[in-house]
Amino acid sequence: MSCSDAREERRLIVLMTKGKGQVDGTLAFVKLDTAAPYCGLCVPGIGRTNRKKDTRKSMKDWSRKIMMICLVAATALLSGCGSLMTEAKSPIAESKPDTARVFFALDQGFPQGGGVITEGTKLLGAISNGQHFYADVPAGEHLFILKSEQDEAIKANLEAGKTYYVKVFITPGVMSTRTYWTPLKNTAEDLKIRDEMIKDTKRVELVPEKAAKWEADEKEELIEREQSFKSGEDEIKQTIGSANAM
Repeated sequence: MSCSDAREERRLIVLMTKGKGQVDGTLAFVKLDTAAPYCGLCVPGIGRTNRKKDTRKSMKDWSRKIMMICLVAATALLSGCGSLMTEAKSPIAESKPDTARVFFALDQGFPQGGGVITEGTKLLGAISNGQHFYADVPAGEHLFILKSEQDEAIKANLEAGKTYYVKVFITPGVMSTRTYWTPLKNTAEDLKIRDEMIKDTKRVELVPEKAAKWEADEKEELIEREQSFKSGEDEIKQTIGSANAM
């Protein structure tokens, strides 16, 4: 396959930067074949493949730029999420008989990341590394959505008086980290994970006035996101049921 053919079949996004620590925001699109190696002229700043020394140097330069962009993006995300939460001072309250309690915890130290967790137009909480929080919700069916670099959803059927735990985790991405989650089950192995992730994180809680403003500002998008999962346009990949009750 020629280079020109390859460019028509695969898209590579390269973020351009300018100066020190400043993101230009310009996107350069290059199309390459997923199965074929690119020729070296397809990516700006990279010479022909037989110029190994120049190629290695160029790739190293681009790696530094990409890492800088990821750091800027992660910092912006964490700053926004962090302002919605504060360290919890009061003890954990008793749950009401007709409600279920759901804990969300992110006990990873690295890479940095986080997300916002909602249901409908209601903000349940925001989370970043080394934090956990809980939400009391009515027993019955729920659709929880995690928003970070991408959206993830959990469909839950919760029993009154039961407690549930969701482990949030970060994975490295090409241009930024990605945030995912998985519900823990009522097994010996998951009970150990539950105890460790709660012990190793600090509890945070919503700042009510900031949460109310955020909900008002994001209302339209929250409705759209929920509808995309309910309609099947986006896939609901996780569920919570009786096997997760503790």
